[in-house]
Amino acid sequence: MTHAQAPSPEVLQLELQEAITTFRHQWAQLLQGLGILVSADAILLGYGFAQKLSSVLLVASVIPLAALAGYIASMTGLVPVCYVAIRLEQKLSLHDVPFVGIWVKTRGDLPAAISDFSRLTDLESGNSTLKVPASYFLKNTTSRVILVIFALQIALVVVSIFGYHFRFM
Repeated sequence: MTHAQAPSPEVLQLELQEAITTFRHQWAQLLQGLGILVSADAILLGYGFAQKLSSVLLVASVIPLAALAGYIASMTGLVPVCYVAIRLEQKLSLHDVPFVGIWVKTRGDLPAAISDFSRLTDLESGNSTLKVPASYFLKNTTSRVILVIFALQIALVVVSIFGYHFRFM
């Protein structure tokens, strides 16, 4: 068996570039998906009010839950990518301005998720599946705002039925 050599700085730089590209791609997909869902929600709300249909408002109230599911799925997918990028930034001694490291520090949920993920990678063997718990992202401000929007839209459906007598069908 040959001895494993430490990867060259060029290889580490290439891996870091790929990690940052993956990070940007996943972040862009999250923002595009949320933009589509917000647009669909606004269109359904507008149509529901224009036609005085509470059923359309009820359908629109489910969209924030879809946005929350997409947000949590994207963020749990970003944890391993950010972990790899941060480790590569540390190996390359990019302590002054590490791109992903600084971005992670600005968020309240990712540092704890990445810390637990790093403990899991140290404990787990290569055969097992690493899972990022969604609990980190259910407790943050973004998730709470989305849940408040969901509750407000449900309240809007109730008010539209009982207060303004919108028809359901």
